Amino acid sequence: MLSTNSSNIVPDCMAWSFFGEDNINILDDYFYGGGIGGSVIPITSNGEFLSVVSDYNTDNDTFYLTFNEVIPGVNGQGTNFFTYNEDTQTPELVDHVWLPRSWQIGGNQTYDYIGQDCAGEIWGLAEWDDCALCTGGNTSFDYNYVLDCAGVCYGDSELDNFGGCCTPSEDGEFQTWWIDSDNDGYGETFGATLEECDALGGIFDEGLCIAFACYLPEGFAGNDLDYDLDCDGTLDDCQVCGGNSVCDGNVVNDQCDSDSNWEMDGSAFDCTGLCGGTTLQFDWYADCDSDGLADNQNYISVCGMPSDNDDTFNTLCPNGGNIISIDPQNHTFDPHPECTSNQVDVCGTCDGVGPDCRETCSPDSPLSINCNQDGYGWGPELSLTIEPLAATADGDSIIFIQQECRPYIGYESNFNYAHDNGVDVCGQCFIGDLEEGLQDYHTNYSCSGCTDIHADNHDDDALFDDGSCFFQLYAGDVNRDGFVNEIDLDGIAQFWNFHTDLERDGASILWFPQFAQDSYWYDPSGEQSTSSCAMFADADGDAIVNSGDISAVLLNWGKEVSNTYYYPWGSNGNAPNCLTSNPDLFRDNYEQIYSYIINNFPYNSENQDAIEYLANLLDLEIEPDFIPDNFKVYQNYPNPFNPSTQFPIDLARESSVSLKIFNISGKVVYEQKVQSMQPGVYVEDSPFSWNAIGQPSGIYFYSFELSSGEIAFNKLMLIK
Repeated sequence: MLSTNSSNIVPDCMAWSFFGEDNINILDDYFYGGGIGGSVIPITSNGEFLSVVSDYNTDNDTFYLTFNEVIPGVNGQGTNFFTYNEDTQTPELVDHVWLPRSWQIGGNQTYDYIGQDCAGEIWGLAEWDDCALCTGGNTSFDYNYVLDCAGVCYGDSELDNFGGCCTPSEDGEFQTWWIDSDNDGYGETFGATLEECDALGGIFDEGLCIAFACYLPEGFAGNDLDYDLDCDGTLDDCQVCGGNSVCDGNVVNDQCDSDSNWEMDGSAFDCTGLCGGTTLQFDWYADCDSDGLADNQNYISVCGMPSDNDDTFNTLCPNGGNIISIDPQNHTFDPHPECTSNQVDVCGTCDGVGPDCRETCSPDSPLSINCNQDGYGWGPELSLTIEPLAATADGDSIIFIQQECRPYIGYESNFNYAHDNGVDVCGQCFIGDLEEGLQDYHTNYSCSGCTDIHADNHDDDALFDDGSCFFQLYAGDVNRDGFVNEIDLDGIAQFWNFHTDLERDGASILWFPQFAQDSYWYDPSGEQSTSSCAMFADADGDAIVNSGDISAVLLNWGKEVSNTYYYPWGSNGNAPNCLTSNPDLFRDNYEQIYSYIINNFPYNSENQDAIEYLANLLDLEIEPDFIPDNFKVYQNYPNPFNPSTQFPIDLARESSVSLKIFNISGKVVYEQKVQSMQPGVYVEDSPFSWNAIGQPSGIYFYSFELSSGEIAFNKLMLIK
């Protein structure tokens, strides 16, 4: 969208067109779109921005792609997201977490990460419904199967034949309505036709049309039945033609009186004894774990719905829970009522997640009861194929593991990939702590290697860096740009006192190619660094960035990589961006480096650039005097002169110095000697001068002679 190496916005670029010219900005090494609040994106030269690691699975002819992890891009150097801080006017890093998602290939939506479903099946499709029950998949239960039409879990409301929803607490139970084809207000017990019953939405049964509805539907009548409508039989006690409902006492208001009972073989009364009533009698079973399955085959029959006032709940579930009305002939009873998922895994654990990828049971499982070592569980004998080890003819290695207590790396363990049951993101089951000699195997070892493109042993197929990279180094070239200069002092300051436990083989501060292995570096507080750039700041290879590395930079100051040597970053000089552009973050480190150089190295032409760079950066006055490289005599000043003049000189080392002035005839007219002069540049503070007040005008000659025997001549002119 933007040119990655540009320092300004290119008109008509994609970002310009997409966001608008006022909403595209460049800040230092970042560009961002969408105004001040836009996301800041790093400017990179090459490499992908994000890589996605995914798993491909098929289950029951359904295909899934699970996105497990997003790998930092830009050649493995890290992908970050930034926001813009308006107070400091700088981009700030945004913490982010990638959540695994699964996509059913060909569908239009993604799902939460599909690992083991709620029924314990790997890649199963069972899921928790709105009533916290495990449904779907291989459970044989439909989603929300205990949710009534009113949206209440285990509620009593039901849909009637007309789409209405009856809630007993508000509407009462379903009512039975009889067709009233002659509109006389009385329900007809027979004589209806299928066509007119269908037209009214009723249920037809051999001349009888009944509707079960919450309220009286149009075309039906209530319980006032048209008993004598073409009735050619006898009426029973409920006045049903041909019925057999018999009350052993008196019928009052279509109901037996208090001293009477209905015979239970009748058809026109309900369990309460009401003629034409609709209250039914149900058998209730215990479902104390509320999973939709009856816990056992014991039941209590109740006329109507159980209420809080009767003892049905307490009798069936004394410790709390739910009860359920089922058909025992067509219902599965809970094989493990104490388990929410209704199953015990192979390790004997109720609601267990099963063994890890190497078939080791959880330490909390019944099979692991004799494993006393913390984090260990029982596992049977098995063999695992390890792909990256070339121990067999086909390139794989088969690892045999005996049955015993061994480390558990599955769900709820402390292993890095416990969430995936011990399988790393590259699809390999971790076996590094099971076999002798494999202890160094780490997570993701099946796709780990050297990921740094600048390393001598870069692995194109590696997704994760395992610290195995080898780099070619030149002592003192901290930022790896091919030159040793003040920027390398910045690197020493940034990584000052960083340390590791891996010294460099054949380490030296001399300027020649050396090899170093990548390692994990730690900052002065002991926290592990996310970058191995401190390795380059360790110029002397002693595994710590300190004064020895300053010496290496000063010793090799101004050196440049020769074309005869292999240079690790290539001819274009694209070194890794290891250094910050804000030296104020490391001011204390710069001060320590400056102090070390001033106290241990002379202020001469060899160290002048380094000392003056640090002094300017720290806004300090240089304390020691500059030490020249050689003995040098400058022209006296003023010249011509009258009557006095001074003589500047450079002195490279301590010496006694003699000044002699000769006239045109070679006669010494003036002589001055200073004992034990210290090295330095003597200009305005030069101790050598001549007052020629008593001498005539003319040309004179002068000489400086050191106690070491060095001598230098020059001439001067006196004009009066």
